[in-house]
Amino acid sequence: MTALPLPLKTPTDSPAGRARLFASLILAVSFLGLLDTSYLVAKRLLGGPVKCFLVEGCDTVTTSQYSLIFGVIPVAWLGFLFYLTVFFITFGYLETGWPRLKQAVLGLSVTGLAVSVWFTYVQAAIISAYCTYCLVSAATSTFIFILVVLLFRQKSN
Repeated sequence: MTALPLPLKTPTDSPAGRARLFASLILAVSFLGLLDTSYLVAKRLLGGPVKCFLVEGCDTVTTSQYSLIFGVIPVAWLGFLFYLTVFFITFGYLETGWPRLKQAVLGLSVTGLAVSVWFTYVQAAIISAYCTYCLVSAATSTFIFILVVLLFRQKSN
């Protein structure tokens, strides 16, 4: 069965309208996540200190052993890929209405939430330092998860 794209102009008081609203918000929040992680990726590639605001410890966190997966892959890169993937899959869902894309975003959002909880714990309990950009990413992935849950509560697609 082929799914139809979500209607462009749908009132938000209908399930399809709310689904479009939540999916659009996921797009916007994932774009914010892209901007946030882009800064950390750029700093990793170009070098230089990560400027922190509101909290102290960005350099401590971003240069710790926990900032690399298997000692090689920067966590910031994985965050960037996470937000990029969420963005494009959500865009595909908005264009096609294909339920499998919505399911993929659910899986990604659960993974993103779990990873964010882990790295927030690492900052608090192990490193004893916080990175503003990491906390913004944790909040962003949490918000994406909440929006995906709200999207799934709609009866459309």
